[in-house]
Amino acid sequence: MDVLDQMAEIVRQNPAVTVQEAARALGYSEAKSIYYWLHKARFRGFKEFKKAVLTGVFPERLRRPSPLPNRVRERRPAYSSDLLPLARGLGPDGGPVWAGVSPLPRRDLSERAFALDWLSGEYFPFFMAGDQLAVDPEAPLHPGDTVLAIAGELPVLLRYYGPEASPLFAHPVTGQPQEWSLPPTLVGRVMAVYRNL
Repeated sequence: MDVLDQMAEIVRQNPAVTVQEAARALGYSEAKSIYYWLHKARFRGFKEFKKAVLTGVFPERLRRPSPLPNRVRERRPAYSSDLLPLARGLGPDGGPVWAGVSPLPRRDLSERAFALDWLSGEYFPFFMAGDQLAVDPEAPLHPGDTVLAIAGELPVLLRYYGPEASPLFAHPVTGQPQEWSLPPTLVGRVMAVYRNL
């Protein structure tokens, strides 16, 4: 049983447990050891971890494999249907902020696919504010594909060019190479754009 599973069991036994009490129960002298493991698992804090354990989101959140090492892992909505779940944006960790179900069909997309309300006009005319993007985190990437990514804390659209180990990203409209001090985190491939005219 790994540390996070042990922490989860402590939370299940005592939902009111504090981070200091959890640290002592695991044999740590300081609470910062708990925060180390939470940060590694992309939890923002002990309260978020406790909520994930008590609502059943954990361990599902960590068990999902990611095709590329630099792809975002997000919580899946609690429902499944033939329609794509709708995200109104991306959270600070790059995971979708769920808003319900979109009218867009899932078709041949993976279970992790979702629709995203795109609010930026930066990529006009290819992508406009008000478009819904069908994003599939499990779709394989090929040179020239448009991908949704997180650069800093902002969602961006990029044109992807391999190889996977050190990809090159270009602006989807201008074609200019894009560079950052830290590489962007891939969310998924943009499979389709839906626009209400």
